[in-house]
Amino acid sequence: MNYAPVSFLLFLLPLFFITTCATPDISAPSKPYEYQTPAPLTWADPPMDSLTNYDFKTAEILIDESDFKIIAYPKRDFGISPKQLLAKLRAQQNKVKRFTSAKNIIPKTEIHLYHRAEDKGRLTKNTNQSTVDFSTNQVHLVLNELYPYGFSAKENQLYLRALLGAPASEILERGLAVYFSENWQRLGYIKIAQKIFQAEGSKSLSAFFKYYESEDISPIIKTAMAGYFVNFLLETANKEDILKTYSSWKPNEGTLQFLENTWNLKIAENENNRVEANATPPQKFPYLKGFNFAHEGYQIYNGYGSRMAQQSLQRIASLSANAIAIIPYTFMRDPKIAAPIPIAQRAGQENDEASVRTHYDAQQLGIHTLLKPQIWLHKSWPGEIEMDSPENWDAFFRYYTNWISHYALLAEIHQFDIICIGVEMTETALQKPDEWRKLIRKIRAIYSGPITYGSNWGKEFETLTFWEDLDYMAVSCYYPFTNKKNISEQNLKSAFSDILKKLKKVQQANQRPLLLTEIGFRNINHPWTLPHAEPDGRPENPAHQEVAYRVVLESLKEADFISGMFWWKYPANLTYKNTNAFSPLRLPAEATLERFFREEIQ
Repeated sequence: MNYAPVSFLLFLLPLFFITTCATPDISAPSKPYEYQTPAPLTWADPPMDSLTNYDFKTAEILIDESDFKIIAYPKRDFGISPKQLLAKLRAQQNKVKRFTSAKNIIPKTEIHLYHRAEDKGRLTKNTNQSTVDFSTNQVHLVLNELYPYGFSAKENQLYLRALLGAPASEILERGLAVYFSENWQRLGYIKIAQKIFQAEGSKSLSAFFKYYESEDISPIIKTAMAGYFVNFLLETANKEDILKTYSSWKPNEGTLQFLENTWNLKIAENENNRVEANATPPQKFPYLKGFNFAHEGYQIYNGYGSRMAQQSLQRIASLSANAIAIIPYTFMRDPKIAAPIPIAQRAGQENDEASVRTHYDAQQLGIHTLLKPQIWLHKSWPGEIEMDSPENWDAFFRYYTNWISHYALLAEIHQFDIICIGVEMTETALQKPDEWRKLIRKIRAIYSGPITYGSNWGKEFETLTFWEDLDYMAVSCYYPFTNKKNISEQNLKSAFSDILKKLKKVQQANQRPLLLTEIGFRNINHPWTLPHAEPDGRPENPAHQEVAYRVVLESLKEADFISGMFWWKYPANLTYKNTNAFSPLRLPAEATLERFFREEIQ
């Protein structure tokens, strides 16, 4: 989204009015905590994009010729002119035609263009970067600086269906579609498939198909592997024979056995060309000052990837923050049952396109991004995930590896700054450290950046045994300060100083930089007593929230063993109502954060 220059300059002007904080007296046991707090920030929200209220059902025809019709919703700078795009579409279609030598005619193809996944979602209820409709010969395509032409392969799939019909085995159509797309997913299908093979180890052809057909496998991984297999077939067999049997071919046992020896040679070639991952990436970051960026709102236009989220990021940047954690959630129904872990894909969820767009918008503002996928459980939490047998533990880690590998690949394709491969998985981390070490090795084969794991405060953080396998240590820092509801600020500082001593002892023993991947306080009475707990009827108290923030920030100025903090949490939607919740939005704690981020913590 591009703001007018004048508006953008106005947005950058400091509009903050912060009063001087007096030292509070909170020692009196009988009356509420009262003291002079910083004034909430007064911040002029930048004007929304002129297309915010655009009627996305209004199409603008860019080109209408005998073979292609290109339609925009609406006309924008797509990074390529309509004529250039038409030339590329024709060249690609001709490439597929020449390859197949089919005599069928491809019907006139409609290419529907969207500037953002948000726009596509608001019209089609599908935010995927590209979708194809075989019945109407339409391709719906998000085309922008994130997704240049050639990123997807859906138009190739449409041409193949018209020329060759539907295959008996979808791996052929899926694989051929990316075979014609050299820059598919930026890295190309060959490089992505090689990363997966290096992560998973050598696989027989039958094991390859078993993995390919897994219900929980990443769609990116699945497509890359399909392309790799089709490339293998074309190197092994006669192209004409493949096309002749295209509509009936299936990967039966006899066919796989016949191809096995040649396949093994191909896999051995991958092993010989293996590039060992660098266990200590050289990239250095400044002190990370930021937030867990919360996807508040599931209506496409108000969560990750939306213009509203972009506006929230601009407010975060104005606070002198330089980092956010992007958190695509998944769920498990039962912490004791191993089951496939779904990847968020529905419109309005923290899906790939929404997460990646938020990452891009943050980068444009100079904000570093931590990709931090998390598991949500109803009436439970990830720390209670625990299996009852070796077989079920194996199944759980297989499902978990498939799930987190998708995000490692997403982080590699789009160059997220750091990835967190687990959050508060207490029982799994303490009981199965070797499984986590194995997982870390796999992730390093996929993602070339730094890796961390977000431990829970207390026993997990203090006794974890695989810190040395990671680039950063990380903790959800919800240690209780004290059980006292009324306490002086000086005593609060002393209590947090004791917490810092625990953190420092573990950090020094493991010699890894430490991140507070979560820390925060609710807007309620005495949130320091048990920071992660529910309000339990406690009324709102922004003064208590602010003093807790200030005590932590004052203390962290001297804690040179900590490399950054991510406050829990800041909403993607600035209309979010902060009722006894964690967000500091428009509360005194936000003003305190801005002051420390700007002046005190460097």
